[in-house]
Amino acid sequence: MPRQPKGGVFVAVIALIAAVFLGVSAPAQTAAADVTGWDAGNIISDEVFYASQTMTGDQIQSFLQGQVSSCQSGYTCLKDYVVSTPDVAANSYCSAYKGWSAQRAADMIHDVAIACGINPQVLLVTLQKEQGLITSTHPTNTMYIRALGFGCPDSSGGWCDPNYGSLFSQVYAAARQFKIYRAYPTSFNFVAGRNNTITYGPGCAKSSSVYIQNQATAGLYDYTPYQPDSRVLAAGFGSIGTTDSCAAYGNRNFYLYFNQWFGSTRYNVGGAIGAEWDALGGGEGVLGMPQTDEICGLTDGGCYQYFQNGQIHWTNSTGAHATYGAIKTEWGVTGWETGTLGYPINDAYCGLANDGCAQGFQGGQIHWTNSTGAHFTHGAIQAEWAGLGWETGSLGYPTTDEICGLKDGGCYQYFENGQIHSTAATGAHATSGVIKDAWGATGWENGFLGYPVADQNCNLADHGCSQAFQGGQIHWTEATGAQWTRGGIQSDWASLGWENGVLGYPTTGENCGLKDGGCFQYFQGGQIHWSPATGAHATYGAIKQAWGKTGWETGQLGYPTSDEQCSADKSSCWQTFQGGTITLSANGTTQLVTGAAQAAWKAAGGPTGTMGIATAAVKCDGSVCSQQFSSGEIVWQSGATTAYALNAAFATAWSSDGGASGSLGMPTSTMGCGLKDNGCFQHFQGGDMHWTSGTGAQPTVGGIHYLWGQLGFENGVLGYPLAAEQCNSAHNTCTQKFQGGSIIWTSAGGAKLG
Repeated sequence: MPRQPKGGVFVAVIALIAAVFLGVSAPAQTAAADVTGWDAGNIISDEVFYASQTMTGDQIQSFLQGQVSSCQSGYTCLKDYVVSTPDVAANSYCSAYKGWSAQRAADMIHDVAIACGINPQVLLVTLQKEQGLITSTHPTNTMYIRALGFGCPDSSGGWCDPNYGSLFSQVYAAARQFKIYRAYPTSFNFVAGRNNTITYGPGCAKSSSVYIQNQATAGLYDYTPYQPDSRVLAAGFGSIGTTDSCAAYGNRNFYLYFNQWFGSTRYNVGGAIGAEWDALGGGEGVLGMPQTDEICGLTDGGCYQYFQNGQIHWTNSTGAHATYGAIKTEWGVTGWETGTLGYPINDAYCGLANDGCAQGFQGGQIHWTNSTGAHFTHGAIQAEWAGLGWETGSLGYPTTDEICGLKDGGCYQYFENGQIHSTAATGAHATSGVIKDAWGATGWENGFLGYPVADQNCNLADHGCSQAFQGGQIHWTEATGAQWTRGGIQSDWASLGWENGVLGYPTTGENCGLKDGGCFQYFQGGQIHWSPATGAHATYGAIKQAWGKTGWETGQLGYPTSDEQCSADKSSCWQTFQGGTITLSANGTTQLVTGAAQAAWKAAGGPTGTMGIATAAVKCDGSVCSQQFSSGEIVWQSGATTAYALNAAFATAWSSDGGASGSLGMPTSTMGCGLKDNGCFQHFQGGDMHWTSGTGAQPTVGGIHYLWGQLGFENGVLGYPLAAEQCNSAHNTCTQKFQGGSIIWTSAGGAKLG
């Protein structure tokens, strides 16, 4: 639970001699317990009793949770208990204590142990032997305010000093009292280093002389001044079954609970941990002398033991391995064996690059150098680092631990020459050098590129490198620098072959703020423009130059609406824009097709249709405008919105007839096909034009056209015209030949079959 600082000073007034609750009743637990090793004169060694750093707050919390799986409704068990703790000034027995407005009981026990120099395991065991708070699933408020029995003398008839009526006051006062006993070893009832008469219970006449071997044991008797007799010891955790003033369980229970939960109360080094210690030089080696006995009950059945300069942890699956120095400190930062790394799986080994050292753990590794310090790697980030060659690869050693809490649950870690970012969706990928810097300029993972989704690839053209991200890519060459691409512009570049295509590498980033919300990006061989309405399209070469002459996107053509396209034989190319099309012939000549001409051209199939590409600019003669194409001509009235395409045959015949000034006048329809004998036709102001492969393109006008129509056009007896009408102005006659005959027209008689 988060802890918040709280002001105020706790002032404790503790008498030098305090009578305390004796713990004379049997505990609820009745399971058999091993009292082998019980020594009334050496219940616990000074080294164990005053070892204040045997457990962290989180380890204490884990221990408490392991004793009570769930609490009864309406009660708050110790594992869930939160206290408001005061600031306590430093005194002769304890260092200053920093209070919190909301502190877990586990953290409070840890902090009191550190401040007063008492093993937190001693406090936990005392909480259990006095009130059973460690294992109780329904603790009462009375149990909390009398948690360690401090200020509750046996002679009081149940009265307790209200100055100590809180869990914090009980724990702090008891820890401080044990230090007072130590500070004045000859001022209390029981003194170490001599024989002491100790009874078997309150009001009991029986006693024995006990040689107390150390101050910690003397302090236990000063706190609970009775020893168990042989009957109580034989009962294990149970009682002797009768009410007896000579049956005192307190110090026996202290010994049993400590051994059951934390191991021996007296230091020894043996088993696999002893073998590891011996292999490292024993007391003269890197670890020095033991500071605790072997302590078990860790996750996965693990055990550990503290030494002057480090510790050894053991499990059946990992064996026994020491941690010490900066690597040990770093492992502690990760949460020891319950944290990210789990247990060590080998000893530290040195001799790496730059005099580095490393140690393997179940969940990762810790690497150290004098310049980088010790840092752990694990999981996907470690796998990525390993794939890049560990510390001898491009990234070098880690310079930070893994840092999480980024967008989308991401994590990252810094190394000497770069960094690795990881998410569940993208995996772990390194960034370094100029590509890393370019990514950083976009806002790292919070920018539009998001996280990297691949490692750098430096096998590109011109010794280039690239790296893909969620929202785009970054490419680099020495000539172009590191430039990013994304979205539609990147997709268009990709469709053109990336850096191997016509555009080459990008030479700038994307630039926006153009007309209609547009953006553009420069490349070695051209540029790509994008707008919401048109998408992204590249321009390059002659077509790009022609477009530029029109004013780019602000000119008559607007934005490109397609990429450049070419015929199969590359003899012609073209590109469409919002306001028209630019065509490119094999000789490098470009032409614009716009307005009515473009509409008619598109209707005729555009550059791949019947008209081909434009071969000349628009030409206007009076009210008539036209544009030549490789396979025809498009004509229209100046200012008109509708133009008509004439294929090569129709255009030639129409021109021979005099064009817009001839008998046909201007076209009034597009060419239609699908007639008899695969024929085609087109309407004009003054008549029609018909074509077949056998007859060619022939016009029909006036009375002859009218009569031919009366006879069924090409489906009638005459079939298709074979030539244009021939007129004799001197005789006012005209004749036109058809497949099935002729029509003669005279001014006097009109049109008749010839």
